Amino acid sequence: MIDKNNNNTISYASICAHYIHQNPLRANLATDLAQWKFSSYLDLAGLRNGSLCNRKLFFDFTGIKEDEFIEESKAMVSKDRL
Repeated sequence: MIDKNNNNTISYASICAHYIHQNPLRANLATDLAQWKFSSYLDLAGLRNGSLCNRKLFFDFTGIKEDEFIEESKAMVSKDRL
């Protein structure tokens, strides 16, 4: 079981989520996080009303604040991609 009080776990989960969402950028399949329609990023960012992701569980598990998700995601993209 994951200990939500363990900041290393939350931080690692957050980093992994952002890393996965950036794969289409690294592969030159998209130039913006919101362009890749196969990504859960759209659901988590509130840009699509999908039912695949449990948004509450994601934000609780990763420790990412829902209202900071898009800003945090973009901050993790390398500057040469922006």
